[in-house]
Parts: sequence; structure tokens; C-alpha cells
Amino acid sequence: MHIPRGLKEAIQNRRIVPFVGAGFARAIKKKDRSAPLFPSWKELLLDAAIHLRDDGRATQADSANIIEAMVRRNDLVQAARIAAQDMGRRDWIEFLKHKFDVSYDEADAATLNLLRKVWGLGSNLIVTTNYDRSLQWACPNLQDLAHWDIVAKAEQITTQRDGNTKRPTVWHLHGRIDNANNIIVTPDGYADLYGTSNDTAGNRAFIAALDTLHTLIRTQSLLFLGFSLQDKDFIKQLLAVRQIYDGAGVRHFALLPEKENRDKTLDEMGITAVTYSDHSEIPEILEQLSLFVPEASPVFVRANDYVVDREEGLHVFGGRGDGFFKLYDEAITGLNTRLDIFSLKLRRFRREHTETILGAAKRSKIRIALIDPKFPLPEDHVSLASLREREERSAIGSVREDVAAWKSVHDAYRSRVEAGEIVESETTGLEIRLYNILPTVNLFCADDSLFVGPYLLDVEDRNTPTFLLRGPRKGSDSISNDMFMAYNQHFEAVWNDKGTRPIAIVAPEEIAAWRAGKYYSAAI
Repeated sequence: MHIPRGLKEAIQNRRIVPFVGAGFARAIKKKDRSAPLFPSWKELLLDAAIHLRDDGRATQADSANIIEAMVRRNDLVQAARIAAQDMGRRDWIEFLKHKFDVSYDEADAATLNLLRKVWGLGSNLIVTTNYDRSLQWACPNLQDLAHWDIVAKAEQITTQRDGNTKRPTVWHLHGRIDNANNIIVTPDGYADLYGTSNDTAGNRAFIAALDTLHTLIRTQSLLFLGFSLQDKDFIKQLLAVRQIYDGAGVRHFALLPEKENRDKTLDEMGITAVTYSDHSEIPEILEQLSLFVPEASPVFVRANDYVVDREEGLHVFGGRGDGFFKLYDEAITGLNTRLDIFSLKLRRFRREHTETILGAAKRSKIRIALIDPKFPLPEDHVSLASLREREERSAIGSVREDVAAWKSVHDAYRSRVEAGEIVESETTGLEIRLYNILPTVNLFCADDSLFVGPYLLDVEDRNTPTFLLRGPRKGSDSISNDMFMAYNQHFEAVWNDKGTRPIAIVAPEEIAAWRAGKYYSAAI
């Protein structure tokens, strides 16, 4: 993989602005992973043709045929004009909302990882021609996220002055589905924004937007991601700015498949290609680019009480409040390949995520290590679980009850395996083991997100300091990488310890005693 020197420097100098197109939104899958969550431009228009044909009128059928012919010729904007005209304003807007106004719960959260990596490129501002909310869903600081709906005059003049935004911001250059009446799809909409000349918006209300776009083209390096560079109206803006400065303007970059690397055409637009041979390489390229983001001053987010050092890959939480649980829940629901847990009893997790992990076991390897309620076995039959209950001021037997409840989760898992719903392998399935060591930390490792915090005496869980480590990242010599590897080593040692036993082999009588909150020993 070759990363151009100019791109490295733009990221290092914080002069990069990601420009996200439909290709990256297409990476998001439906919950069952059966298909992309959002349609491509061509799919959208072909569906519009079907919609018109289903109307039953001969004129609508003729329009459907014309739309399909235009899609075959790749004349998509004109096809959209006919679809919007023949559907009528109300039906057209409802059609668009049906396609793009979808909820987060309909998405497979794991497939948002690509967009999460875009946020890791060091720019608070991301420009997109997409109408959907996917960049919002992927934003790590959602509480601070701002949106520009084509025009945001006060914010855009500030950005022109400062070069970027202070808060995470998504600029929906062609509008967003939350204001569907205003989105740009048809030639009239493009003319309103870009005008009939290269430098004047057709609709005076859009002058600030076009002026801001030209400023970004002049002063920042745009990184086109999932954007085909086939939008003629937008390309005119790139060419116009470049011509003003006789080709001496800022260099831009585009992530493109090797077959689309049109060096001469791209050079005319002032764009350098970063190529890949297969789409599976894109996450690694973005990961490599993120290594060039300079060390940032810690970002204090008062509402969530955590500190972020993006260079070192660290989130440090003063407690496990809303900010912590948002990132934690996202990591769990977005699980892709593996989940390792080292904890005491996991009551909240079991209550809120049992169905999540049973579903994830179809595609991920899940390993859960819980305290063995019989460990240790002093003469007075007081176990370590009992001692922890006293430290937490919990009801007697509560740890035993919570651990026993996990046997029911494992039984439900075995039932799904036997029914053929889940296929076990080295990379899929659910295992639960009970450990016999002193628990010092609570550890969750979901794919490349590792949450870890200590067990403290007389300190409430919500006030317990906790780290979120991102890693491991190839080629990175960061604190996060070192900590990530150390805690992974700790988990593997616990998981493979000779005193650790699978919950599946625990005697039914022992489980029954724990469910009742009682101590159990076969010798008694």
C-alpha cells in the first residue's frame, strides 16, 4: 500500500477533510446482514420506476421505461427528475423517506466500523452527499455532534475563518433526510446549489454553502471516500477553483479501486489516487492513515466525564456513567469477530445483552469468565463471592444467584446449537467458564475495543475509573497498544488456568444451590 506524502502531511497538519459518498453508506448492512441498508443511486431510481409502474397508469409505465433507460445510460440526475415529476412532490418525498429514513436499530452495528474509522482521521468536519444518518450513528462523540443542512451561515463563516470546526460536524452538502423537502436529487436542486455557472449559486439561499465549499477546496485537502467522482456538477466546482489558481491549488486525494485510477483525469481535478485492489483492504488503509493524526491535547467532555487521547488510543472515564455505557453498548451491539469478558457476575450485561450475544455467537467467538462461587473453600464455608457481596453491601448470595443465571443463558445457547441455528467453530460460538483466581479487574474486549477497570472497596460501580483502549494497531508504538496486549495476555492466562472450569460441567445440584443464594459442597 502506497500512501502519498502529501496525504500524510495533510493529516499531520490537520488540513484533511473527509468527503464521504454513497459507497461508504453501502457498506452498512441490515440487521440480518442479508443486504445493504441503503440503496445505491441506481437501485433507488430503478425502485422508483417499479413504484411508478405499479401505479397502473399507462403514462406512469412509459415514465418507468424512460427512467430505466436513463439508468442504463448512467444519466441518473435526469432519471431522478422524471421520477420526482411523475410521482408528485408528496409521493416523491415519502418515497425518499421510506428509503433513507431508517433507524439505528435496523442496522447491523458491526458494519458501521468503516465510518467509525473515518472519524478517526483527525478532522472534526466531514462533508457528505449522503442523506442518511450513518455518520451520526458512527460518531464517537454523539452528544457534541452538529449537523449542517446544506446551509449553516454562522457556522460556515466561522469554519472559513478557522479552517475546521470545534465540534464534530457532518455537513450534508445535498441535504439530509430529516429535512426531506430540502434535499438535492434532481437537476433543479443541483442548479439551485451549484448554479448554471461555476461560481454562483442559482438559489441565493445557497450562496453561503457554495462559498464555503469553494473555501474548503482552496484551503483544505479533501479525501474522497466512497465517492465515484462522477458528479458532473460537483466536479465543475473542483475544476473552477483549480483554474483560478492555474493548477497550483491544494492537492486532494481519493480512495479508489485500481481499475478506476484515471491518472490524467484525476490530475486535471487536482486529485491523487490512493488505490486498493479489493474492498476488504479499505479498513486497513484508514487504520494506517489514522496513525498520522498528530497527538491531540486531551479533549474534556464534561457531560460524560471522560478524557480522550486519540494519539495514544485511550479513553479514560472518571466513572461508568452515560458516556461510558454508550461506547460500551455500541461495542457489544457492533460485535464482529470476538468478545472476551473477565468479570464477577455480569448482572447488567446478562439482563440487557443475552439476546445480543446469542445472536452474535453465530458469527463471533464469545468467551466469558466469571468467578467460581465455590472459590476459595475455607473451613467456615465463606467463598470469595461472599466476601465480594460484603464489600459491595449486596444481599447475601447475590453473586451466586447471578453466576447461576448464566447457566440458563448457556442452556439457551446449547438449544440453538442443537436446533441448527448456530454452527460452532473455532471462530464462532459461546463458552462460559468459572475461574478460581483473585479478581482484580473487570475486562471486556469486543473486537478492537477493550474496556478495563479495577475492583475497588467501598466505591460504587458508576464511580470506578475505567479505561477504553483501542487496538491493537499495526505499526503503532502507543500506550494503548501495550496495555491492550497486556490485558489480553491476562485474560488468556485466566481462561487457560487449570483451576478454571466450564459452566457446562457444573453439577445441577450446585447450580440449584446457587440459584437459591446458598453455598454448596458435595462434602456437606
